[in-house]
Amino acid sequence: MFQSLVWIISICSVCLAQTESGQPALVFTADMNQQVVSETTQTGTVVYTLRASPVVSETTQTGTVVYTLRASPSGGTELVKGDESGLSNVTSNNLRFFIRGTEAFVVNEATGEVTLSQPLDRETADSIKLLVGVTDVSGASVEIPITVIVSDENDNPPTFSQAFYDGSLSGAAILEEFIVNDADLVGEIIEVTCTDNVVICDQVDIVSSLSSASLFRGSVVPRKPLDPANLGTKSSFTLIANDGVHTSRAEVKIIVPGLSREESRPIYTGPLTGIVTEGDDIGTLVLTLAAEVIGGGSVTYQLVENPGDLFEVDAITGELRTARAIDRESVALNGFLSVTVRVSKSSDQSVEQVLTIIVQDVNDEPPRFNQNEYFALIHENLPSGTPLSGLNIVATDRDSNLNAMFELELIDSSGLFVVEPTSGVGSTNVGIRLAKGPLDYENPNQHKFILLITARESQSKERLSSTCTVIVTVQDENDNSPVFERELYALSVSEEASNETEIGIVAASDRDSGLYGQKGFRYELLFGDQRTNDTLFNVEPTTGQIRVSQCPTPGRQPCLDYEARSAYFLILRVTDDEGRGNSALVPLRIDLRDVNDNPPLFEQFVFQASIDEGATKFDPPFKVRARDEDSISVLTYSIIDGDPTKMFFLDAKTGEVRVNKPIEVNSSHVATEEFNLNIQVSDGTYKDIATLKIAIRDVNNHQPIFLQAIYNVSISELLLPGSNVTQVSATDADFGENARLSYKIERASYNKFQIDPETGVIKVTQPLDFDKQNTYSLQLVAVDNGWPALTGSAAVLVNVLDKNNHPPKFVPVSQHAQATETAKLNSVIHTLSAVDRDAIPGSLRYSLVEPITAVDRDGRDVKTNTMFKNFFGINTLTGDIFVKEALDRGVAAVVTLTTLVTDTSADPPVQQQSKGLITITILDVNEHPPTFTKPRNSEELFINLLVAEEQPIGSIVGKITATDPDSPIDRYEFLPPNPFFAIDSRSGVVTNKQRLDYEASPEYNLTVVAHDAGIPSLSSTAEVKVTLININDLSPVFSSKMYEARIPEHSPAGTAVLTVSATDGDAGSFGRITYSLTGENAKYFTIDSSGIITVTDPGGLDRERSPSMTLLVAASDLALPGVRRTTIMPVEVYLEDINDNQPKFLDNTYRATVAETVPLLPPPPIVQITAIDHDAGLNSALRYSIIEGNEEGLFTLDATTGILYPALPLTNHSREYTLSVEVRDLNGTGTNFDRATVKIHVQSVNQNKPRFIVPSLANATIHIPENSKDEDHLVLVLKAEDDDPGDSATLTYHIRVGEQLVQETPEFQLNPKSGELRTRLKLDREAQASFELLLVAKDQGSSTTSYETLRLLTVMVEDENDNDPEFPVERRSKVAPYHFRIEENVRPDTAVGQVQAFDADTGQNAKIYYHILAGNEGNWFYIDRTHGFVYNRVVLDREVRHTYDLLVKATNDHQYLTTQMSEVDREKRQAMDHDPSIAQVHIDVVDINDNPPHFERETFYAGVDYSSNSDKLLLHIHASDPDFGINGSLSYFIRSSNLFHMGSQVSSGSVVPSPFHVTTDGRLFTESLMAEYNQDRFVLEVVAREEAPPFREDTANVHLWVYEPNQLSMIVVAKPLERALIERELLGDELRNATQLLIVIDEMRHHVEDDGSLNKNKTDVYVHGVDRGGNKTIAPVSDVLRAIDLHYDVLRSFNDTAIVNVVSATAAPKKALLEPAIMALIALLVVLFVGFVMVIFTCCCIRNWDVVAATYQPESNNKSAASTVNRERMLSTLQRPSHPASLSHSPSELLNSTENPLWIDKYVKPYEEQELSMRVAPDMESPIRTGGASNSAADQANPYATIQKPRRALPSIHLGEEVGESSDYATIGGSPHNKYPTSRDTQIILASGSSTPHLMMNQNGEPILVADLI
Repeated sequence: MFQSLVWIISICSVCLAQTESGQPALVFTADMNQQVVSETTQTGTVVYTLRASPVVSETTQTGTVVYTLRASPSGGTELVKGDESGLSNVTSNNLRFFIRGTEAFVVNEATGEVTLSQPLDRETADSIKLLVGVTDVSGASVEIPITVIVSDENDNPPTFSQAFYDGSLSGAAILEEFIVNDADLVGEIIEVTCTDNVVICDQVDIVSSLSSASLFRGSVVPRKPLDPANLGTKSSFTLIANDGVHTSRAEVKIIVPGLSREESRPIYTGPLTGIVTEGDDIGTLVLTLAAEVIGGGSVTYQLVENPGDLFEVDAITGELRTARAIDRESVALNGFLSVTVRVSKSSDQSVEQVLTIIVQDVNDEPPRFNQNEYFALIHENLPSGTPLSGLNIVATDRDSNLNAMFELELIDSSGLFVVEPTSGVGSTNVGIRLAKGPLDYENPNQHKFILLITARESQSKERLSSTCTVIVTVQDENDNSPVFERELYALSVSEEASNETEIGIVAASDRDSGLYGQKGFRYELLFGDQRTNDTLFNVEPTTGQIRVSQCPTPGRQPCLDYEARSAYFLILRVTDDEGRGNSALVPLRIDLRDVNDNPPLFEQFVFQASIDEGATKFDPPFKVRARDEDSISVLTYSIIDGDPTKMFFLDAKTGEVRVNKPIEVNSSHVATEEFNLNIQVSDGTYKDIATLKIAIRDVNNHQPIFLQAIYNVSISELLLPGSNVTQVSATDADFGENARLSYKIERASYNKFQIDPETGVIKVTQPLDFDKQNTYSLQLVAVDNGWPALTGSAAVLVNVLDKNNHPPKFVPVSQHAQATETAKLNSVIHTLSAVDRDAIPGSLRYSLVEPITAVDRDGRDVKTNTMFKNFFGINTLTGDIFVKEALDRGVAAVVTLTTLVTDTSADPPVQQQSKGLITITILDVNEHPPTFTKPRNSEELFINLLVAEEQPIGSIVGKITATDPDSPIDRYEFLPPNPFFAIDSRSGVVTNKQRLDYEASPEYNLTVVAHDAGIPSLSSTAEVKVTLININDLSPVFSSKMYEARIPEHSPAGTAVLTVSATDGDAGSFGRITYSLTGENAKYFTIDSSGIITVTDPGGLDRERSPSMTLLVAASDLALPGVRRTTIMPVEVYLEDINDNQPKFLDNTYRATVAETVPLLPPPPIVQITAIDHDAGLNSALRYSIIEGNEEGLFTLDATTGILYPALPLTNHSREYTLSVEVRDLNGTGTNFDRATVKIHVQSVNQNKPRFIVPSLANATIHIPENSKDEDHLVLVLKAEDDDPGDSATLTYHIRVGEQLVQETPEFQLNPKSGELRTRLKLDREAQASFELLLVAKDQGSSTTSYETLRLLTVMVEDENDNDPEFPVERRSKVAPYHFRIEENVRPDTAVGQVQAFDADTGQNAKIYYHILAGNEGNWFYIDRTHGFVYNRVVLDREVRHTYDLLVKATNDHQYLTTQMSEVDREKRQAMDHDPSIAQVHIDVVDINDNPPHFERETFYAGVDYSSNSDKLLLHIHASDPDFGINGSLSYFIRSSNLFHMGSQVSSGSVVPSPFHVTTDGRLFTESLMAEYNQDRFVLEVVAREEAPPFREDTANVHLWVYEPNQLSMIVVAKPLERALIERELLGDELRNATQLLIVIDEMRHHVEDDGSLNKNKTDVYVHGVDRGGNKTIAPVSDVLRAIDLHYDVLRSFNDTAIVNVVSATAAPKKALLEPAIMALIALLVVLFVGFVMVIFTCCCIRNWDVVAATYQPESNNKSAASTVNRERMLSTLQRPSHPASLSHSPSELLNSTENPLWIDKYVKPYEEQELSMRVAPDMESPIRTGGASNSAADQANPYATIQKPRRALPSIHLGEEVGESSDYATIGGSPHNKYPTSRDTQIILASGSSTPHLMMNQNGEPILVADLI
């Protein structure tokens, strides 16, 4: 049995090690290659299962799964699709399988089951080439070329070459030779037996000359001569051929001599082979059949099997000719065609003969590739000379002989690749080899190559060619290590970063791609302390994203805490190839960012402020304050609630509260006396809320104002008592009670009205009578609730209306009536209806008025004939409407009357009228029916309408019109309704409702009815005929939807092709049809009127040029041009072909090279020999065979494909072989053949790889010491072996770095021959702890077969203690300080914080011990030596010390001894800052609230002017709390305000609300006016309270007196105001201690000199004295001055007081008005210089004139005044002192600015020797007039007022005003607001003729000077 299994092209193993997606590459583990499928497999059969045998039975049914594809990631777990047993190992279920290149198989993309989808036939195709592929979700894919072998099955019966044979008894054999063929290659050997004639079969033998499973040659030989007489009547028998499964039969008829001609049969005697050339014309003679009949007679010939209808035979002559053009490549690929003819004498006497037609080739086919594009995938380090796998390029030229020979050329711009072979014949496998390697994927120009292969005929004249493209993709290998862009990375993250917070990405780069590049990176954190790596940070392995690790308390220890540690130092390692490849390291620093983690807090829970009504700002400015411990916080203030009208504005930055301008606070804008604002402070993250209470102090200064001054109200006289008349309203711009109003009627109500005092609603109290009084004027008053009460007034005018005020009205206004045209005169047709609620019965009168209108019966207005206006009349009393004149509907059909009703009892009547309408319809009496008009005429009985057919639905057909003389036409209608037509009921327009078809119905008869609108309605009918007009609306229609015909090419002219037929449904000439041909092929054919198409030009029927021709047949009707309709129908004419040609090898000699180690399972192809034959069908079916040179059977040749394979191992055989090969047509049985030579060179191969002995493990590790003294340290001696002989066994040793083999690296060197591996330098473990070396042992084989063996050696550097511990270092090479916090008062041994140092060593060498070097003199702290935790040894008190700074030493020495550094040692700290083993630890002691508040003093004293307003600053009290922050924050409030009236020792109680308030910073202000408390005193209990728990308090008393300005004394001190304010209490204590009086300082101001200028180096202190007795009343000013004078010596001992002067506050100097006069005089001197010289002199004298006035003190019984000693002193004012007076004051100034001479003794001594010539003495007779009593209290109380200088006016300074305001220094005028009297308050009279000037004295006893009046 013939072996049917044929090896196919081997499939290169494809392993995609990397894909661009970064996912593992896919590798087929079961790719279906070389799968054998039976040709009889049924469609739909799965033809392969996972564990089935590789050969499947041919009987497998279609639809069977033929294979299950399997794939897995490269190097990973195998992924088996569809295998239940493999599911446990599957790592991904996202693989998808696919098949391309065939339709014979389909694959289940999920399971990988391959199913047959089309029937197979090995005899047609013995193998199927396709591509199988797999892809995953990432896009990575593998695609492999596959060849599926179709195994042969015994599915074809053996076939006799003839169905009938003629035997003869005349020869040695009855049948000389017969041939039986079997297309199958398997099955039993064909056996032929004889049957159907026992007589003959028993006497003959079937003798075979060749017997196999596919071919049987034999003859029928009689055992002994047969006697025809013994044959009987039957002289035939049957041969049966059997292949074990199938049988076939052939009949053998023995020609017996002497039988009658009737029983003889024809015998074919003609040629069995004919020759035709492809492309021959149709009708070319191929051969002439011939036959003879024993006994004579004629025969006929008939084709029985005619493939493709290519031939035709003349039945009489037997000429076999071509019927179609023959393309050898299409119908006879092997160049042979089989044709069976039947030769017949009669119907039962015939014989069949198989003829062979040889189709000769014509060069019409270029060499073609089996694909347009090919794809190859190679590794970048592929060696030179390596062929590219997986291409499966086949170049085929289907021509034969020399026409099939071609040459191959590769166009490669890179010059790296070559094509082989360079020539081919027929079908040739083409390969591409890398000529110049290896490649470098990192070179962007070597990622992909596009190659162009050209196949061009080499022996033909035409030189036809074709091309294909080969796309070569280079795959990356891991030959580059990752690289970081920077040497150090620094990141930052918030200390409160939550779990898995992304800090940043530290990404490396790699020149490699895919998994070998960034997509295969795996990041990990190394080194650092274990706590850092495992707890605080982690890295995303694939992206390098650094994150914060899971931690329970973000922002607090043990998690990230900026205060505990601000920076971390890590090492990041990245490794490519998913952690299996090359690595790189980089240091990483992570800094923590401090965050806002403390909320802001207001200083108070409740803020209080007040503002006067009408004020536009707070005085003083008011601010709210909050604190935030975070330094980065920016506080923002806002009002969140309580101020809907936006009355106030809170400055977001400063917290200042302002009034929104220009709005003023008053009751018109606000509705409350106090605003409760919710305010908020926010730092952007946290917020706090407090309450701000703003009180509005109202003044009753607005009187009520009514909304209207006069209210006008009209009411009915029938308004009932209690009914509302109106409501008035007034407003008051005041606030609160001052704005609460009450209403009352002052006068003119007459007890008829009353007003609600609260709502202002006015009501009727008694019935009203219009006749008695019809108007009222009410005077209203609105009174507020303030004091004194203010009022506002208004007037209300009430008009009483009469009750009869309703006009009459028609009900309804518009009325309707009817009257017939024949109604009688005076007949009533309607009665109007009208009503009037207040009319007297019988007072209504009716009438008709214009306009009166009418419309006629057509609805048009009647304008010309006004007769209708008199048709009707009206009864004025009853409203009856009657017929006044005869009605005529022809004049008017509808009349509209305007009616008027009048109330005659109303006054005036014109105002009591109403109009209405009545519409009267005049009814007609119908007498005439409608009459139809044209198009109907009197001569016709019907109405004719014409319309064209096929009009759109709704088209107008015509219009029917009817008229009626007495009534309008009401409607039209068709009776009965017609389905095709409709008529508009109003217009009579007729339209079509359906499509109108003339061919269906040429006319329609209708009946139309017209109805009039008369009463009763009348109608008329008419007949209507609608006639349709025929149009050409139908196109010709062919009887068939398509036409096809087959004729031999080059058929003669007149040959009928086919007949077409078309019809047209139109009538007449529109329905008659003519035919014509169009199109490019119409010139070769013609068509007659009956539709018959015939050939006209045989030359155009060339199948080679066009196998089919398309004709366009046009069928047109006979309509006129423009309306003619035509239909085009395509007719497809197929041309039948013929065939001929000889087989021919493409090359005479084929050469190939094969390695001696070539595998046999599967055997790879060595070379493919190709022959071509332009014949078609069987004649072009070629078979290849080896005829010489293969005696040892080393090679086998595929008979079908021409591929040469190795059959036996080639080792130990000859290196050169020459084979002779042959190709034959007719599947190897033909007589046409060609031969060629195949020369094969067997190449020797290096077969063994080197084998390492040392190191023996694939991954070996060796340890060497750190810092070895010997730089040339021997690490290892490599040793390897190779089993190959010769040079292939010579080994050299190398280190692979990337893709290069080197002998040295920066650290190591390797001897290539001895294998000694040595170090090149001393290794530092801290710089690099390990080294990975890729060792290579390489043999010396050829460049293409040299082998390498790799070993990975890891060199570990053993640690030595060569590094000191180090703390983290900042950028400036300084150790980062540690910041710790600990609460005060915590118990000892509490952990404060932890310091951590790092040691680059490992193991015991990295053990760190910690010691405190300095900063712990008090032994406050100690440190855990091994872990670095700092603890407190004692209880810490923040108030004693709040910070500590320690120096901590880190060392490896556990016995390290240290003592506290001395002060001298501390000078070395600057150098220590750069010592990385010493760290500075800063410890802050956190405050707790452990101290109560405390006032500076228990009692404070103050005073206030009785005329002061609210918000007058009185005193600044202060309490302290040593705690910090919120714990030390205090708030103040007044607990009680105890009032003591003047002279009383008992309190009247605490005043509520308090007249005073204290601010948050301790400033005491007045809250209300003080006038009512004049001369009273208060004792305020002021409390200072903590703002943090436990809210402890301290209390102080403030004694406060309410005084008048004249009760004050002024003390001038030689200190600036700022210092004096600070020493205020000290000065008060000195005065109180020295004088034994209770001196109270009331106010301090800048000192004002006599000229009005400010002296900021002095301060005026205003004080009052208090009697220390029981009443504690304010002491007189004289007592205060006396007490100070008496205790001068004591006060002088207190030098710090620096008292310069003491005077009464009312006796303060006044500003001189001399300077303006002097300036005026100087200006006058310029003009009148000469004439006014004396005047100038006089003025100068006046300027220096010093008047000394003697004051007269009358006798008094007052002992105190009598005992006063007058001291007279005279000082010259013309001479300045030479002694340097203190503080730049002249003696005269000092003398005249104090009441106490003791203070000026030391200044006046230099001037006592000078006396003035002016005498000062009292003159009792001098007329002195003052503005008040001469004996004022001030004069009597000043016993020292003996010497007075002319006084200048003292500026008016109000207590409570701020120092520095311009108003403080304004000259005091005669204003009633002045507190201190001036010279303008008195008059001066100078007596003429008196020797002594008499001075006018003011109330203070001071002389009034003329200069003061200028």
